[in-house]
Amino acid sequence: MVLTCLSLVSMFLGLIGIYVLNIFSIKGIIRDIAYNVKYFVKSHDLTNEAIKNIKEGEKMEYHRGDIFYISSCASVSGSEQEQDRPGVIISNEAGNLFGTTVIVALITSKEKKPLPVHVPVRCKVLSTVLCEQVFTVSKERLTGFIRQCTAEEMAEIDRALAISFALDEQREQRTPATVPEATTNSNAINEALLRAEIERDLYKNLYQQLQEKILAKAI
Repeated sequence: MVLTCLSLVSMFLGLIGIYVLNIFSIKGIIRDIAYNVKYFVKSHDLTNEAIKNIKEGEKMEYHRGDIFYISSCASVSGSEQEQDRPGVIISNEAGNLFGTTVIVALITSKEKKPLPVHVPVRCKVLSTVLCEQVFTVSKERLTGFIRQCTAEEMAEIDRALAISFALDEQREQRTPATVPEATTNSNAINEALLRAEIERDLYKNLYQQLQEKILAKAI
């Protein structure tokens, strides 16, 4: 009878111990959950604040030659590039400073044909600037700065853009029309100056002859 009572007491104490341990374990779990929830809320608030600062343009500067990630927008078709990819800013500094949009040439890490409008640059990996894929995008879609192109890279990008927009061809077409006109104007000016010099010398000689005749008569 005594052994039975002791067994019951031991079993009861064991159950109490297990219950106490479960309470402490549950409290620990609840504490961990509360901490994680608090951390998540704080991180979410910080993320929203960062996004707000980016959207408001606070402490954000955009310069020609900067490479940014560009978030996607409308659907694309044909050979157009998806715009959720890096792009290099090619617009002028005044527009980059005061405008709400920038002009970018898209960048791809895929292997491309060595065309005159393709320029190799270092992005996260060796990539290619597609100077035939030029877009105007809102600054709000520039989601992350990557790096600044070197002066040599920008010189190659400018050369490729001139080819893409046929700027060199237009310059060559204008040159033959302007050079002959300038030459003609120069020849006309030279002829007028020569004629003026001849007339000056002629009137000078006539004046000297007239002066000599008057002095001879006076003597």
